Amino acid sequence: MEEFPSDREITVRPFTVSGPGGSGKDTSRTGAEARWKIRGLTDAQRERLQKLYPKSVTKSGEFLTVATETRSFVFNAEIARERLQRKVARVFKEPRKRVPTKPKRAARARRMQEKRRHGETKDLRKPIREW
Repeated sequence: MEEFPSDREITVRPFTVSGPGGSGKDTSRTGAEARWKIRGLTDAQRERLQKLYPKSVTKSGEFLTVATETRSFVFNAEIARERLQRKVARVFKEPRKRVPTKPKRAARARRMQEKRRHGETKDLRKPIREW
């Protein structure tokens, strides 16, 4: 299957990363920000994208990811692109419906037995009352 969105639809921009790294880091823009103008999705998929990654969808309708793992913009750009494509691919996969289950009869019996035992233990802690 071909990648969606394609590399042509994704724009990657460099940015200056924060954190330790010395004076060389302050002048180089090694962080990569990958942006994709959201198109080609159904309303349900767009909603799922917004729900799964609320901070990655901008008000202008773009989806973005960042990468700052390596000290090379080229590598970070590739990581950001792959990350964006992986996140968008997750939107196409329908989530499974949860099938509600009931506890088995033996499990219910064990639970009731444990509750009874716990209650008896608490009863033994009470002072003995004589009438």
